[in-house]
Amino acid sequence: ASNFGVVFKINALTGVFTLILEFTGSNGRNPSGRLVIDESGILWGTTSEGGSEQGGTIFKINPVTGVLTTVVNFTGTSGAFLGDGPSTGLTPDGTGFFWGTTYEGGDSNLGTIFKIKPADGSFVHVASFSGTEGDFKGDGPAHALVMDSAGYLWGTTEFGGAEGLGTVFKINRGDGILTTIAEFSGPSGDLVGANPQSSLIQDPVGAWYGTTESGGVGNQGTIFKISPDGTFRT
Repeated sequence: ASNFGVVFKINALTGVFTLILEFTGSNGRNPSGRLVIDESGILWGTTSEGGSEQGGTIFKINPVTGVLTTVVNFTGTSGAFLGDGPSTGLTPDGTGFFWGTTYEGGDSNLGTIFKIKPADGSFVHVASFSGTEGDFKGDGPAHALVMDSAGYLWGTTEFGGAEGLGTVFKINRGDGILTTIAEFSGPSGDLVGANPQSSLIQDPVGAWYGTTESGGVGNQGTIFKISPDGTFRT
């Protein structure tokens, strides 16, 4: 009704569609990431805008009753819940936390990494991206984190890195240390590609694959591969 988005369910056998709730702005608007389910059967998600601070929310919803609870209202560049514009959804880490990113907000307004514990709703700001230099190179994480078998969450940023053209990173779920794996170099250079805007996917032998929106020959985008030893190939 407000054109701010909805939560729905659909019966996989019958195709029957059920509208669960409509976002109103105060409880969030424009959910653009996936839902995940916790051990209690509660669904969790994010809205990229809205909430009490207009920076987006983390919410949970009871699939039986349809009742939505706003757990976090993001507060931008300061405050208790650093971050603005979570647009990727959440990723379980296997130790009781869900991880996510915000596209903006944080110390430099370049995006953040956070984790939240579904059991009690406790929120932890893990990192603020720092642009072209610093400990957390990158700017604008636009897609969901992906978990590997060694306890690292992998992701991309659309901008940032040495050339400002985006990065691939991994972050240790235990200590929160971020390692920049790749800093894209555009149409040429060692790491051909620019502006990754998709999640990574891992093949059975451990290599990661992804795409960039631009860069490469003709500046039309690339497909890249990162081997388990960190070797990058376009």
